[in-house]
Amino acid sequence: MSSPAAEASLRQTFSRGLARSRVRLPSRSDASLVGAWFLLASALLGVIALALPDLVRPGIWRLLFTANTIALALHAIIVLRRKRVTLLAALVSILVVDAEIVLSAACMTDRSGGRVVAELFALPSLYVGLYVAAWMMIPQAVAVTAGAFTIMTLGGKWDAMALAGTVTILVSVFTPAVAALVLRQRLVAALRQAKALAVIDPLTGLANRRGIAEQAPEMRARARAGELALGVVVADVDHFKRINDAYGHAVGDDVLRLVADAVRSCVREQDVVVRLGGEEIAVLTAAVPDDLSALAEQIRQAVVLGTAPWSVTVSLGVAWVDGAGLEGDPLQITWALVDEADDRMYAAKRAGRNQVMLPAPLSP
Repeated sequence: MSSPAAEASLRQTFSRGLARSRVRLPSRSDASLVGAWFLLASALLGVIALALPDLVRPGIWRLLFTANTIALALHAIIVLRRKRVTLLAALVSILVVDAEIVLSAACMTDRSGGRVVAELFALPSLYVGLYVAAWMMIPQAVAVTAGAFTIMTLGGKWDAMALAGTVTILVSVFTPAVAALVLRQRLVAALRQAKALAVIDPLTGLANRRGIAEQAPEMRARARAGELALGVVVADVDHFKRINDAYGHAVGDDVLRLVADAVRSCVREQDVVVRLGGEEIAVLTAAVPDDLSALAEQIRQAVVLGTAPWSVTVSLGVAWVDGAGLEGDPLQITWALVDEADDRMYAAKRAGRNQVMLPAPLSP
């Protein structure tokens, strides 16, 4: 019986690899049925081999082959009756079957052909080990291959032609598998990059509006756990059209990058900085209201210092909600805060720009 710790470790190893490749891990009952079918098919092949004349070596070798065939059938019955097997038990079964296949190959009259069969049976274990990062299966497959090669010594000499043929078969089978694995890794990397680009603004490197949708639930949870307010600060560059008209759009892009860097320098790692569009940038954070006000003022000053050659300023609006206001859909709450902060940002522009507009204090 496998220990809970060993079982958990093995399942975690398989799950990590399967998560990267987006392949569903079969249920244990599915794995049991597949394993039983494989074992029964191997036993049936053994019966056919025994029925064919001169295929199995006589004497003790024939007895060993017969016993091995019976063992395969019994193994299949045990797996089928259990219906559900642990991951550790499945790996042990693979090891036992590999050993039985190598033994069967040694019992063949043509040991060269038997050795090839044993090695080819070891390849699925190697592929599975590479595909799902189940590294414990790779040395097992290598050991089976090494055991199959030792069959050549049973005849008292090495068969150079059989060795060359085996290597040719292994290379021809293994090369496409490696190519498929490499292509799969590149595809996974490309998909990850595409997913990242889908939530990142290419000009500033900030999150785009989709970033709010992804981060809103986590930020709301952080605010509730820390009894903080969920806050949004919206900043908009003042007179940005004048910058584009006077210096060109390339300089305008540089200014936006500098503003983004200035905002980024003021926030914490867990805060989310988003380019809402155009020259608008928002910060989504969980903090006490006083810290939100201080953050907005810090951003205003950082932009002035960080864009000194062009004397750029920003107008900012702040909104927050806490307590019972955090109940409900986190995305709707967040977008409502963005709209509220955006309204205050425009109020700051009407009041003269280059300033922070906060929520009105509650009446006593």
